[in-house]
Amino acid sequence: MPQTKDLLETITMQKTSHGLRNSVAAATKNFGFDVYSFYTLRHPEPGCLFPNFYTYPDTWLDHYYDAQHNFFDIAPRRAWKAALPYSWRSLYQDAGLSSRQRLIFDEARAFGLKQGVAIPINGLNGQLVLLSMAGDMAEKEFDAIWQHKRVDFALLGAYIGDTCFRIYQDALNKVVE
Repeated sequence: MPQTKDLLETITMQKTSHGLRNSVAAATKNFGFDVYSFYTLRHPEPGCLFPNFYTYPDTWLDHYYDAQHNFFDIAPRRAWKAALPYSWRSLYQDAGLSSRQRLIFDEARAFGLKQGVAIPINGLNGQLVLLSMAGDMAEKEFDAIWQHKRVDFALLGAYIGDTCFRIYQDALNKVVE
């Protein structure tokens, strides 16, 4: 299993969004998770559509949008006020969470998304991306990952953010030339 340092170096070498997507998938597996979502919440400039990547089950995504969970999900809302990674459990245990918001986590478990981490990625020019990694793991297993890799998650977000910005700037420079 690659060390975090090796994963971060691989991310910085990426030149395309496709390469970045493959690197994020590898990092997700390396950290012990099954799937991820890489979703842009705020684009750096009007008209910029940095691609969103998902490996969540299609059945979950269909259910999520059909149930309009995207309007109530606390994980992306929290990203607007956070710079560091947070666990889904910390959101679920928040006393201020509504029953509608709690339902999203309950239903996600039925789709194998039992434990997760959310990593807000604040890029240059105001870009905000949320990387969520999730898996079908026991709380004890997640707790061990969270305890030992929490700082690595923050580094992962920083490296991905820097690489996104570089890929985006390279693409803009090619259009201008």
